Amino acid sequence: MFRWVAAGALGVALGAAACFGALDLFAPGDALAEAPKEGWPPDPQPVASTKQWVFEVRTKDSVPSVVKVSELELDKAQATQRVMGRWALEFYVGTEILDRLRFNVPLAGDTGHEKREAGKNRPVFKVNTKFFLRMADQNRATQVRLVDRATGDIQIFAWPPDKDGKLRPWKQPPAPADAGASDAGDAGSTSDAGSKDAGTKDAGSKDAGSKDAGAADAGSKDAGTKDGGKSEPDGI
Repeated sequence: MFRWVAAGALGVALGAAACFGALDLFAPGDALAEAPKEGWPPDPQPVASTKQWVFEVRTKDSVPSVVKVSELELDKAQATQRVMGRWALEFYVGTEILDRLRFNVPLAGDTGHEKREAGKNRPVFKVNTKFFLRMADQNRATQVRLVDRATGDIQIFAWPPDKDGKLRPWKQPPAPADAGASDAGDAGSTSDAGSKDAGTKDAGSKDAGSKDAGAADAGSKDAGTKDGGKSEPDGI
């Protein structure tokens, strides 16, 4: 009798799994990494919006990935749901978290490192399926992150998606390099504004020195003893 009950329960479990997609049993592998010791930031305050984003998520061997994102407009503003789950989609701007939606992969467990005891282990499934998640719009967001809260793995994508609804891997913006010495140094070099253009060669002794206004022009030869000396006195 017990065997019939156990077989029936297993049949129900396998039938439910088939509704979510193809699956197969697999032997337990190595233990997954622990979550970060500093922990995750708390869920931010939800903000309602009529503009929503729908994420199409596909799983392969119980590992989710975002396939496509589409926009949805509601008649009434709604906020992102607050639920529990191993995985999470998160909106970020810089290091500030704006919104979070947690979720689980069907039949894949919610921690990734359940304790295993001989004779007490539950079946473990590799699930291949597709489902949809919805988040309220955050107009300040520049990143969306797919987080495995059990292992600490984080995938970061640029936000918003492109016109086809695809997410692009996040790339750190390059540091500004247009205002450096190469751009502002043109006016500081001696070759452009130095002594060669405005130095002694143009306004030095050659142009305004003794040759032009010196003794040769106004010296003793013009106003000296020959013209105003003793040879032509106004005296006796």
